[in-house]
Amino acid sequence: MKKKSNYKYVRDNKEIISEYLRDLYTLTLLSKRYRKSVRVQVISKTGFLGEAYLKSEIRKKHSHQVIEFCDEKDTYDLVVSDFSVNVEPTCDVLVCHVPLATRDMKQLQDYIQRKQEEYDREA
Repeated sequence: MKKKSNYKYVRDNKEIISEYLRDLYTLTLLSKRYRKSVRVQVISKTGFLGEAYLKSEIRKKHSHQVIEFCDEKDTYDLVVSDFSVNVEPTCDVLVCHVPLATRDMKQLQDYIQRKQEEYDREA
């Protein structure tokens, strides 16, 4: 014996459900639009451990919504390094100290603010 499905709850509440779905869709669009993160590649002369250290220090101050760490295969906005590196001319470079100095964190914060303002103007 097959059981007949009953969508009475959905039919009775379709206005409320559709309103919630519309709000969820709008929120998703807005969060994508306004929360574009800065893509950062970290390079260290000491290798993987140095990169992991720099990433952890940056992550202490900036969330995943603000900074997204990427690999060298990906496109990125900024390279954070503890030595001078040559990268694409379209990419910015922040040469910092290890451990990160207050000035380094301030420069990173200023870059993030400038980039977020650029994203806001584009939107």
